[in-house]
Amino acid sequence: MKIKEVMNQVKRSYERNLANTYPSWGHLGFVERNQTFNFCSQYEKLFNNPKLSIWQEVNLNETREHMDSLIVDGDTAYLIEAKRLQSEKSVKAIEEDMVRMEKIVKKSAESEDGVLCGLKHAKKIVYVILADFWLPRQKGRAKKLAHRESFDMLCQKYDYKTIFSEEILAGGTAPVSDAEEYHLICVMKS
Repeated sequence: MKIKEVMNQVKRSYERNLANTYPSWGHLGFVERNQTFNFCSQYEKLFNNPKLSIWQEVNLNETREHMDSLIVDGDTAYLIEAKRLQSEKSVKAIEEDMVRMEKIVKKSAESEDGVLCGLKHAKKIVYVILADFWLPRQKGRAKKLAHRESFDMLCQKYDYKTIFSEEILAGGTAPVSDAEEYHLICVMKS
């Protein structure tokens, strides 16, 4: 499966990079943009197709509402959103992204102008949610696990399948943080 292959490469990339650099301050974590950048970069490396189109921060209307990333590979379009899974508020934001992506596809299919004109030519649409998740090793662990459980229930509600969910280790061997585990998650629906 393409997405699983991509996520395995994303994991290797994160682990290689985190062996050399911790690009954040303390417990702030990493901005969401790293997830989409790494995902799209690894997709392009793995499936070097001359007709492949990859766009970041895709504008959806005049209000500058955007989708995090879009990959069009032949007759398949991947709509990608990324979030830091850190609270119930972020779980709600992921749900809003799931609903919005489906509305985008529906509106694009119904309209000549379409929200994303290229989608009406796609024979297959794949919805992808990327999430990173910091899990405390001690204090606060139960609360964070509850957020993860809410996310898993949300995915079931909207028929998203978990493709990838693994802890990232700096250099592939050492924890990214002594206080927390760092996980990458990818769920999808097609």
